Amino acid sequence: MELEDEYIESREEYLDKAAEINKLIVGTFETELGKKCLEHLEDVFVDRQIAKPGMSELEIGIRQGEANVIKKIIKEVRNG
Repeated sequence: MELEDEYIESREEYLDKAAEINKLIVGTFETELGKKCLEHLEDVFVDRQIAKPGMSELEIGIRQGEANVIKKIIKEVRNG
């Protein structure tokens, strides 16, 4: 039972932290400047070809990771 209580407490802490981070992201990117910044980041990191001929797997992975971060921010803002 003790371990189960620790799990619930840590899960609650995780959810509290996730809500706090969501508020930071939404608060930052819902402003006019934030919207413009996010549009720019989307143009630069998402709306591009991820893999190009001659690129290494590492380069492709980095580009995909960059796109994933921006997509995550966009998702957080939309879900508010």
